[in-house]
Amino acid sequence: MVDSAWADSKLAAAHLLAAVTDLKALGCYALEYPKANPSFHINGSRHAATGYGGRACAADINRDPRGPNSELERQWFEKVGQHIAQGHGLSVTCGIYGYVVNHVGANMHLHIDDGPFMNDGSRPSQPEGWRNPTAARPTLPAWPVRAFQKAHGLAVDGIPGKLTTAALQRAVGATPDSIWGKATTAAIQKKVGAAVDGIPGGETYFKLGVAIEGGAL
Repeated sequence: MVDSAWADSKLAAAHLLAAVTDLKALGCYALEYPKANPSFHINGSRHAATGYGGRACAADINRDPRGPNSELERQWFEKVGQHIAQGHGLSVTCGIYGYVVNHVGANMHLHIDDGPFMNDGSRPSQPEGWRNPTAARPTLPAWPVRAFQKAHGLAVDGIPGKLTTAALQRAVGATPDSIWGKATTAAIQKKVGAAVDGIPGGETYFKLGVAIEGGAL
């Protein structure tokens, strides 16, 4: 089994959920997530692992059009999809730049996971993949900002700016001053059932993401 690249399993789960939610907000859909069927996958796949919150450690991202000619899908994964996933510190496997078994043609999909190895098809001499230098090093927010913005009629840019922060504060019963401090974090934690200490972490981000995903916020 390939171990997670993350020391914090809660934060890993939060970023996988956030990436899936970001991608869904842009017209994608996910298979094998939040639950996976390990019997469908090769030994060592992150699909066979279960992470924090009982969720799968990987997701298969798809985007229409489907079928024998998936060039438009491949182009979108190359230009947009892979960067969203990697921005969340995740690894990707997809035949974006070359042949990768079960990730080309009619089977084109973007596999994203919390493991340390990736394969985008750009290194034919390394068919088993290589270590992802950005694994577990997120550059995007650890919660599904895009989905929250879409649900509240805000500009969907994935950035928790003043308007987004104020909307979130109202949703959790905090003072809507657009300043995300300890009081706002504590209100979020209380609302989503995380430990209340005013310090954002993996549990807070994950449970906030689940609440947004489920329409509770």
